[in-house]
Amino acid sequence: MSKNVESLVAAASVNAASFLGLRLFGFKKKTVLNEERKPYPSEKSVQRLAYFADHLYRYMEEEKPYLDENFRVETALIRLCTNRTTMTRVVSYYFGCTFPRFVNKFRVYHAILLIQSDPKMRISHAARLSGFKSETVFRTAFNLEVGMSPSELRYRQDFWEERTSRIMETLWVRKLPENFKH
Repeated sequence: MSKNVESLVAAASVNAASFLGLRLFGFKKKTVLNEERKPYPSEKSVQRLAYFADHLYRYMEEEKPYLDENFRVETALIRLCTNRTTMTRVVSYYFGCTFPRFVNKFRVYHAILLIQSDPKMRISHAARLSGFKSETVFRTAFNLEVGMSPSELRYRQDFWEERTSRIMETLWVRKLPENFKH
């Protein structure tokens, strides 16, 4: 046999073996979406997701559940009467992040407002009051959202407005549809 034929046979046997191995362990072969399918999400789905995104945002703004350090996605699921899949889709589609990062954005924003209102407040105290379990997690989230440490921001008064407004402006990756009604 020629080298080309041997390499094709070897590649085919590896592909067949890996496919059979996946089938034996309960994995299904990946299916490729055909071009005839509607792009996700559909118009009806966008309306449902927009409705839920609006409720989620208002829940976070009005009730401030993120201030509780034990706040978890399960708490929001029960309160908003939905399931994890819908929550994940909404947060991913409208806010462009995971649920924990979505919550941390609210917490960081709250911490900035606390430090801004009382410049002598300890950063660790602002972190606790904002719902973070530890100062390390707070500093990591703060740096991710603001682009500088809490200490740096405290001493850079010229950045307060710019950085604070950026957090909440960048929260929404997609705007609600224009024909959206709650």
